[in-house]
Amino acid sequence: MLRLAECEKACQMMAAEIEKTRRRVNALEHIMIPELQENIKYIVMKLDENERSTQVRLMKVKDMMLEQAHHYSERANA
Repeated sequence: MLRLAECEKACQMMAAEIEKTRRRVNALEHIMIPELQENIKYIVMKLDENERSTQVRLMKVKDMMLEQAHHYSERANA
């Protein structure tokens, strides 16, 4: 009889732990993971945006340098 009570208590404790674990898994699946995925999308979008901005800046600098070189060569030829 004592063993049966111990076994029942162990089963109840195990069921309680399983329920806690199930709640944690649900929280991860339905709250944490979607939030993290949205954060990843946002970060990737911002990184892409920064990369495009950098490319535009580099092209502008290159154009300015070519323009300056053209002006210097015109002055040298004059």
